[in-house]
Amino acid sequence: MRRTLQNACLLAGTAVLASSCAATHTERHLVITEVGTQQIELYLNEPPNEILRLGQGMVLTVTTTSGTSSELDFGTYDHTLPGSTFLMIWEEAGYNGPPVRQDFPRGQTGHVPGLKVRQGFFNDLDSSPAEVRLKGQHVRTTSGIAPFSRRTVENVRDVVRFGTPHADRPATGGTFHAKGTLGAPTAAVSLHRLWSVGVPLDRNDEDDWKHSPTSWGAPTP
Repeated sequence: MRRTLQNACLLAGTAVLASSCAATHTERHLVITEVGTQQIELYLNEPPNEILRLGQGMVLTVTTTSGTSSELDFGTYDHTLPGSTFLMIWEEAGYNGPPVRQDFPRGQTGHVPGLKVRQGFFNDLDSSPAEVRLKGQHVRTTSGIAPFSRRTVENVRDVVRFGTPHADRPATGGTFHAKGTLGAPTAAVSLHRLWSVGVPLDRNDEDDWKHSPTSWGAPTP
């Protein structure tokens, strides 16, 4: 499921090997699976035994042509997400504090693990061309037998763009093949990533998405 590249590095003094490390660069399959007017659903598309620690430098950004620009840095919360599970980023009316861990109460099958953000975090997603993007990396260092250590560089990257005219959609980075047919969500109808054989499609293509009634914390019906 994950593409891994091993890269060994050696740090030497003038005549004596001082330390060495092995760096592992890993693409983690955290994807955006549903976008609403006040909620975004994420899913770790990996086996249940794989664990992702959302760390500093991994961020979710929301950008619209109306000028809305919001960013959530996951490193503040050090959230652990098992494979094959959902995570909700959701806005609560009247809440104006910092993001906090709090389950989303209106999942299709009950509460869904989540992070609650301030009112207005998702402003204008229903009225302006927009981009929702996951990006960044987190570096973890694991100590071994001296003088060896191991660095794990975990990357997340995903993006969806929607709204018309599609030429006006923000494009801050990442790959998304637009066709211009994906409109904005509404209060009752969200944007869903399509699923196939129990996993979400991940072709970086607008055809991976459709409009349908909200189904938070569950695969696209």
